Amino acid sequence: MAIVAGFKGEETNDGHIYNLTSGSWAASTMSGLTCLRPRSVCVFGSISSANIGIIFGGEVDPSEKGHEGAGGFTNDLVLIDGASETILETLMAPQDASLKLPWPEERGWTDGAIYESKEGTGSLFFFGGLSGDDENPRRLDDLWVCNLEEPNL
Repeated sequence: MAIVAGFKGEETNDGHIYNLTSGSWAASTMSGLTCLRPRSVCVFGSISSANIGIIFGGEVDPSEKGHEGAGGFTNDLVLIDGASETILETLMAPQDASLKLPWPEERGWTDGAIYESKEGTGSLFFFGGLSGDDENPRRLDDLWVCNLEEPNL
């Protein structure tokens, strides 16, 4: 089991592994995440058969109002290689509006889950969250699914 990113007085870009068999935390952190943009309240899941971790969005700039406000959010998708504990790729929302590719808006405070098939493919589902800013925070009620169809990325 892995915990990636979070908040400890500031957004983090670290990761920690818990061994379910031994019932203990690894002595060191996931060292290959130093180039991950620090974030909290993001969606994280893993597709164990492909050994891939997936992060979507999160708060990258905390609100001065704390939990009463909406900080700065991101809508990037980050793929992590579970074997090497390094970032495989960071995908950003398409900037060319003519492509008309659907992409979720920036958000944090959202919830998600992984569906994993027997073939090693999987999907990250996430729902709602918080977007906007301190002056205009918006609660979202949308549902998105990101399908990973190549088991060996």
